[in-house]
Amino acid sequence: DSILKKGMPYDADLLEILRRDITSLARNTGYYGFSKNYIRFEADTFLVGDRVNINLVIDQANVEIGDSSYTSNHKQYYFKNIYLRPDYQYRKPGEVPKDTLIKDDYKVVSDTLKYTPRYLTDAIHFEKSERYNEEKVKETYSHLVGYKAFQLSDINFTPSGTIDSLGVPGLNAIVNLNPLPKRTFTIEPELTTSGGNNFGISGNVGVVNRNLFKGGEALNIRINSGLEYQTTIDDAQKVTPAFEIGGEISIEFPRFIFPFVNTEGLLPKRMQPKSEVSVSYNLLSRQEFKRQTFGTQLSYNWKESQRKSHRLDLVVITYSQIPPSKVDPDFYADLSEIQQQAFTSEFIAATRYTYTLNENLITRRKNPRYLRGTFEIAGNMLNLLDNLTNIGEEQQNNGANSILDVQYFQYVKFELDGRYYWNFAKNQSWVNRVYSGYILPYGNSKIPTDTGAARIPPFSKYFYMGGSNDMRAWTAYRLGAGREFNTDYGAGDDTTFASGTFKLLIQSEYRFPIVSYLQGALFLDAGNIWLTGGLENDQTDLKIEDLYNEIALGGGIGL
Repeated sequence: DSILKKGMPYDADLLEILRRDITSLARNTGYYGFSKNYIRFEADTFLVGDRVNINLVIDQANVEIGDSSYTSNHKQYYFKNIYLRPDYQYRKPGEVPKDTLIKDDYKVVSDTLKYTPRYLTDAIHFEKSERYNEEKVKETYSHLVGYKAFQLSDINFTPSGTIDSLGVPGLNAIVNLNPLPKRTFTIEPELTTSGGNNFGISGNVGVVNRNLFKGGEALNIRINSGLEYQTTIDDAQKVTPAFEIGGEISIEFPRFIFPFVNTEGLLPKRMQPKSEVSVSYNLLSRQEFKRQTFGTQLSYNWKESQRKSHRLDLVVITYSQIPPSKVDPDFYADLSEIQQQAFTSEFIAATRYTYTLNENLITRRKNPRYLRGTFEIAGNMLNLLDNLTNIGEEQQNNGANSILDVQYFQYVKFELDGRYYWNFAKNQSWVNRVYSGYILPYGNSKIPTDTGAARIPPFSKYFYMGGSNDMRAWTAYRLGAGREFNTDYGAGDDTTFASGTFKLLIQSEYRFPIVSYLQGALFLDAGNIWLTGGLENDQTDLKIEDLYNEIALGGGIGL
């Protein structure tokens, strides 16, 4: 599989790449200590014409014993002993631990063991009597960093005679782990200003309690609050205070958790499985409305490989409460039917799966790709519970059922985000992105209209356009839907904002160096959102034959 082929032009850079490839191959097949310095090339130019013969030479290993040295063939090493030191102190490197515990052929040595052995051994991707593999060593480092429990970790290797049962050279591995403090406190104050007269102050207070149940679990408690003076939605000249307070409590588990199930060995160690459980609360109070949001979530994460990862949000429950008495009636009356849904209560119980392919994590990939796909389905379990127990109450105005006086929604949502990075010159690249999303409401997702009832998703799940990470020539929420015009920024009493159930976004960007670390970007964005489900009109409806006429374009240059 050499990158060098007969008849190719001579290229010193390709020779260096070949040295690196051979070194990687050797270190991943047992040859601990092998380096590219053992590889050299001899060029024979005494040929007719413009030809050159290249001889690749791998020198023998240098072995030093005391003051003498000699050369010998390179050896493939196998792991003889693997020691884990979870309480290592760099200020006392020579201190001998008091206790030793054996778990699956790993030797856990410590003065006072504060972790369950499985938590430690789950992160070690190489095993006793296994051939040395540098890729598995890198995977181990990555796994330990992902734990976020140790501030420093290093793995030392020492040749140690032979493994008697195998008759092969042995290698001892010592994994030193220096733990982070049991608890960490963070305080993040922030002052903000925008538009000249929108001033605000906010802050976050966080607490992390590590190793909660001695299995590397992390308890995170976060409280946030803020006060900002903002222009009112219906009067750009009027400034009123907006207050927000919220918090989240979550527990991260460095493994899969299922009730009454032992998940040890369920997935290979390289997949680094994780679980997280969280509950949250948020209160937002503005002059126009007041909203409370409660949420809870159970999530699982794992890696298929270095570039492929998976996330399953098995349970995502959101309860958003906006009592009609807390919404300004004049403000509400000026909104369209769809916009009014943003200021009504909603109940969502969903399951979401996300697949991510990220080749930017592979350093050798010249033109990396990125792909992120998400599938979300909601409301079916609530609907089943409603049908079995009649727990739901029918809302007479639209025929939809509610739980706790709040309508629950049923829908499926798809999102696909693909990117390609073409690095055609040093520090120059052409990046292209295509994003598409669609949401399909059904079942209990309906509201009354002049012609009956229309199927709509919860407002928080609609698609929007504009902003710094989207169609950059438009302010957020101001583009679309379809040919509808929502960019009359001069109107002081304009309350309109755009939303859609289908979204298409295409972006192309040329990135180039300017000076030192300063780089520039020349970009062009194209896209729009459209409405479906019965609330669309001639302006907002998605018509394939008119698609080219309804694509918005915006371009620019940035630093």
